[in-house]
Amino acid sequence: SVYGQRNTYWLTWGGGAGQRYAERAAGGSDAAEQTDFWTTAHIEVDEVYDPLPAAPDLDRDHWFWHLVDGRSPLNPGSASFAGQVPDPVLDGSYEPRVRVALYGGTPAAHHTALRLNTNHTIADTIWGGREQGQIGIELEAAVPTSALRDGTNRLVLQVYADQEKYDQVYLNWFAVDYRRRFVARDGYLAFALPAAAPRRISISHLRHDEVALLDRGNAVRLTGLQRDSDPAGARITFVHRGEERARYVLADSLAWRVPEAEPDTLSAWRRPDNRADYVVIAHPELIEPGLRLAAHRRARGLT
Repeated sequence: SVYGQRNTYWLTWGGGAGQRYAERAAGGSDAAEQTDFWTTAHIEVDEVYDPLPAAPDLDRDHWFWHLVDGRSPLNPGSASFAGQVPDPVLDGSYEPRVRVALYGGTPAAHHTALRLNTNHTIADTIWGGREQGQIGIELEAAVPTSALRDGTNRLVLQVYADQEKYDQVYLNWFAVDYRRRFVARDGYLAFALPAAAPRRISISHLRHDEVALLDRGNAVRLTGLQRDSDPAGARITFVHRGEERARYVLADSLAWRVPEAEPDTLSAWRRPDNRADYVVIAHPELIEPGLRLAAHRRARGLT
């Protein structure tokens, strides 16, 4: 939710049956092999909050990765940001696209340069202005597959102070749209496939041949997966029928997660004998200081 990173689900029983996944055989008629799929590696770290007092409005992202200072028109301020791009196709048969979201730390014109893995220029751009206030920009460029690395990729942001005496620019996030091979990582792979002619898909690097394959978009669980192995580990094969767009998620038995469940106890907040003068609401990491504050208030006569 907007209040935390933990997902909470409410489960009830005693009523009608809930929604269930339908089952469908994973085999099919002869189908051409497909070895990769389009996906996006979105890399974002929310470390710095800025109220953006000079922004045109407040309906915008206020959390950013890092603030880069520009203090010279010749020697730019610079920072490098790392992100994972797993298992890319690097054969030169297509052009990946790199997208970068920046935001002005000052209400001024900005001169920024972006490079991927040191020597591939994404953009060298002057944008914004005093009359526009604190604004953001999204920059995008196609790059050759030779610009990508299998695994860690680094984006470099440079800020030149040649539009103002001093400049500040936030990196918000960057993303890479690319073709990814059907390779599981830590026993897990999520991917989407469009409606198309049937395709035979093989997913490798699994740690166990007991797997679950779900089409979340159509609430279907695929059964009868073909199982074999190669030097990289277990492998499964199935046929994507292509009748409609599918959003698949695959997990081997070592990646299955078991949720924690606890009964919902009835609240006593509305009881007349459960009144309070002072209520402390705290994050789990601040419970101990919160209890000390409550004890301090209680010692002064509050309930």
